[in-house]
Amino acid sequence: MPYELLKSLAYRKVGKRELIAVTLSCVLTGCVATQPTATAPVIPGQTQENSSSAPTNKAPAPTQAPSQQLALLNSKLYQANQALDQGKPEKAIEIAEQSLRLDRSDARFYLILSEAHWVMGNYDLARNFARQGLRYVRPSQTDIKQKLHKFTQI
Repeated sequence: MPYELLKSLAYRKVGKRELIAVTLSCVLTGCVATQPTATAPVIPGQTQENSSSAPTNKAPAPTQAPSQQLALLNSKLYQANQALDQGKPEKAIEIAEQSLRLDRSDARFYLILSEAHWVMGNYDLARNFARQGLRYVRPSQTDIKQKLHKFTQI
């Protein structure tokens, strides 16, 4: 709409202020219409440069329904727990990091990261992930809250 206004003003005599205001409106509207690209979460103890470079699975399209994303996250949670049960903490970490790219506020994946790093002997990272997870725990997730809290105390 601002573009049409700017176009119509080109055929009339207008003052500099009006023209600047309309041009600025067009630019700002264009900025709002664009969406920033998502970046991978930076893991405590890592910088942006040395965090994992390319995920193996791509994030879902922004138009994906919330129920589809929830189903995908639940599937990822199952896979990460399976990896931990099979003694593959590196795989669990990879899955949890991919999942946090989809939903940064899912405390369940911070718990996976805490458990996996603890198993690998990375106790400081385990504590840091537990602290991060505690920020996102929902009131209904009392079991997750208790487990994360234990990692911060050890």
